Amino acid sequence: MDADSLSQQQAKQANLLTGAYLELIEKEQSDRMQNLQHAYTIAHSGLVSFLTLLDPGYIDGWIKGGKTLAQLDDRFVQMRVTDLLKQLRDKPVPPTPETGEEQQRRILELQKQTQTLQDALTLAKQRTETLEQEIRALQSRNSIQQQVEQLVIKERQTASTASSETSGSPVLKGMSEPNWMAEWRKRTTFDRDAVLLTVIGETGISRRPRIIQLAAVRMAVKPENSALGDTIRRIEKRGLIERLELFEKRGSDTGGVLPYLYHLTEQGRQAYWLLSGKNALECEFDVLMKRHKSPEHTLLNMKVREFLDDHQVYQVLLEAAALVLPDGHKFEPDITARDGSTGELVYIEVEREANKDAQARIQKWQNFHIASHGIIRVICDKPSFMRKLASEINFALSGQRFATYISNVEEMEAALVTKGHIWVMERQ
Repeated sequence: MDADSLSQQQAKQANLLTGAYLELIEKEQSDRMQNLQHAYTIAHSGLVSFLTLLDPGYIDGWIKGGKTLAQLDDRFVQMRVTDLLKQLRDKPVPPTPETGEEQQRRILELQKQTQTLQDALTLAKQRTETLEQEIRALQSRNSIQQQVEQLVIKERQTASTASSETSGSPVLKGMSEPNWMAEWRKRTTFDRDAVLLTVIGETGISRRPRIIQLAAVRMAVKPENSALGDTIRRIEKRGLIERLELFEKRGSDTGGVLPYLYHLTEQGRQAYWLLSGKNALECEFDVLMKRHKSPEHTLLNMKVREFLDDHQVYQVLLEAAALVLPDGHKFEPDITARDGSTGELVYIEVEREANKDAQARIQKWQNFHIASHGIIRVICDKPSFMRKLASEINFALSGQRFATYISNVEEMEAALVTKGHIWVMERQ
């Protein structure tokens, strides 16, 4: 079975799991709603029966007015029954002891039954409101999932179209090449240079360590081989790739040195086309930079995605997807992935410690809560930021039910080894 067929089969299995999961949730919600509606109907009917007994004239007029008993407002019925019972209790009675005691006992019994029914009605209303909130949350979740699936299908179609393009060097098909290309081809290092340029053009990879890692496999050498670094420097000097100078400092906030980033120049893209007959993929960093807040945040997202892919934690589907909630608010999770074991969609926010708009942050976590059904997953840049993040989320979602899973790039690998998952801090 080829890789594409296997990928399609895995996607189909994941979609079937997701569908079955959502059908089960919807059935449970529907059953609970029916039970609560039944309880509500019984309580409402009991109150109306009391009103019919105490004030038959009002009920008769209501029905003659073309209205149904189901249209009677619960609060009105409760107030009316309470007033009538009070009037009945305060009404003078004949001095016969037996008659007065019997009437008082009956009033107390009616009041007790009224209160019992009212309590049942209030509880049914509360449960109904809770269930309606859960149903709205489920509808939001389904709406978001449909958008995600449509975006994934679109990306796969685009990738499929790109892979089906006619390949093969136009030069080998008889097309003349520019002088600079002919001169480069004569160099003894051309084959190695072309392999590395092809890696960048095929994948859009921009981080130097990743470029070297992939090129080493194709050249059948170790990543530590100095020839790989020499190759990068040669094609950079030739003007085929360009180093991105984006960071104010070389040191990383999480320790170590920030990696060099590269993308193809226009001449480099032309060289890739002359070698392969295909258009080069856009540089991953250039793509993500359009969607994220800063070069540092973009790089952090790339690191997290690479870790999730390499360790098969989740199947990453989309990055910085622009999704819309039913209430019109935007939901743009940094990473949208699928849990391979359950088929569940997973949203992950990638955070750096920086000055941010407090009000916008509250709305951000509230949107996240709606879309994720209260499951908040966050990966940040360093351990010291996790507790601050947890406090911020707790404040934004105060009074709501939710669970948080927080990790950081420094500790998530160790957590994966010791816990079997990447989450350093959990609140359920």
